Amino acid sequence: TIKKVMVGGTGTFTFTGSPSGTISTNNGTVTQSVIPGTYSATETVPTGWTLTGISCSDTDSTGNTGTATATFNVAAGEDVTCTFTNTKKLTANITTNIHNASHGVVTGVTTGITVHDSVTVSGSGVTPTGTVTFSWFTNGNCTGEASTSSSPFSLVSGSVDGTTFTQTPGVGTFGFQANYSGDGVYNPNVGPCEQLTVVAPTPHILELNNLQFVPILAPLPKAYKSPGVQVNLSFTDTFHDGLRVDVTTRARNVANNCANPLPPSTETLKQFSVPVTQGGVDTVPLSFKLFEITSTAVKTAKKAKCTSITLEVLAFSATAVDSAGTPTTAAIGTFCMNISIPGLALISTTCPVPLQANRAAPASGRAAPASARGSLESPQR
Repeated sequence: TIKKVMVGGTGTFTFTGSPSGTISTNNGTVTQSVIPGTYSATETVPTGWTLTGISCSDTDSTGNTGTATATFNVAAGEDVTCTFTNTKKLTANITTNIHNASHGVVTGVTTGITVHDSVTVSGSGVTPTGTVTFSWFTNGNCTGEASTSSSPFSLVSGSVDGTTFTQTPGVGTFGFQANYSGDGVYNPNVGPCEQLTVVAPTPHILELNNLQFVPILAPLPKAYKSPGVQVNLSFTDTFHDGLRVDVTTRARNVANNCANPLPPSTETLKQFSVPVTQGGVDTVPLSFKLFEITSTAVKTAKKAKCTSITLEVLAFSATAVDSAGTPTTAAIGTFCMNISIPGLALISTTCPVPLQANRAAPASGRAAPASARGSLESPQR
């Protein structure tokens, strides 16, 4: 006699040999009368089930779960029962994330970035074992045939990081998908499609507009002998030697609260390049004087009885370029600026720089309404 015990559900189980037949109910049986001798019966284990045990009612009959076979040794007048116990497999939960080379989770990257997939398999029973195969699709919904697939990765404590199955895609939308093999407790399962968006990196360009710096007009402090705005520009992260930064900026001087008419100076355009020498460090500092308020402009403003002069930086851009002057994406990181007036305190040290930074200070002389006469000297010669 074969007895069927089902754990976790019900199903249909077929046996071949002696006895043979089909059992579809828990604790159901198949019985056959035989003459004394040795007989065997083999179970066809259905998908989603595991044969977890075979036990027989006498001492000389045996079961082998590896072959799903029971061997009956029947003596005269003996009734031998072998019980096949099957456990319904559990559903495995699959959680996946795309990683960059630093194992940060990403859903979008720029070209040139290498990525791989990672997976954690869990369930309501013991920790899943088995393997996972990763597939790479050249679309974002993982449809059609995969472009390429990995060799199986063995789970370790339910997880694995596919660091040897990497992709460095161009511009477009792509997808990773993990396929779990299943084990003795869990059914096979397929993870969700993980969409990855890849775009071309944006050239490193810093643009600022309408920055206003208001230095002291008079009396000038002793340390303030060379009026101007000092700009310290830096790049963080990776910026290799052989590149340069092209700077374009426009500025003018504006006198404030003048007793006598004094219109703003003519705008001055300044363009220059700053070479980059990194020297193996991660931050490349660049320092240069952007504009200055000349002594002539100060004297003109004092004569017009203005209370202060504003240096207005009407536009500023800094672009990382290669040796051919083409905007480059080889700089990976962020532009930062520290802005100060020589002899005075730091105006701004932020990353990124705010759209407007002001420093106002009182001047000697008499404050009066602004009017129009004369002209300030251009902010730089």
